[in-house]
Amino acid sequence: MSESLDMLKSEEGQLNAVFACFGSAAQHAQFFEEALADFLLAYNQACNKSLSVADLEAVDMKLRKKTMGTLLVDFKKYAKISDNNVIKYMDTALVNRNFLMHRFFLERGDYFKTEAGRMGLLKELVGIEQQLRAATSVTNGIRIALRNAMDAKRRGEEARKGGGKTLFTVDIDIPE
Repeated sequence: MSESLDMLKSEEGQLNAVFACFGSAAQHAQFFEEALADFLLAYNQACNKSLSVADLEAVDMKLRKKTMGTLLVDFKKYAKISDNNVIKYMDTALVNRNFLMHRFFLERGDYFKTEAGRMGLLKELVGIEQQLRAATSVTNGIRIALRNAMDAKRRGEEARKGGGKTLFTVDIDIPE
């Protein structure tokens, strides 16, 4: 830990930290994108119970070629979330991901020139990563709830309700 903090005392160390944080944020952007695709695959599987393994693999390949924006649009078609703040949060995660991938270095070039600027970049990148992590967690949670509900339905049971406080609800219409 002290070595990491010592690294932040030099310009080179600060630059390395910025690039490391950028890489970590980019990694979490990919995790969010993957979570959206995984939800859509689960949704397709729930809607089309007769899909073969080859059909599911084809759907999966098609989903993996879509952009994050397209995946999020498709996600919102099928997952109706009661709390608009959750959807806004996911939309903001997309905006931040696009900024990270397409504009970050172009718009933040001057920040690399000063220690205060580099520290600001670190703070910004950590915030973007945290937001992408949270969006990934929400998306994965919705996918897991969908799979659990479908498994319960297959077993002829009612989906179990948690004992905690409801934060928001998600309605997913599965055609019969």
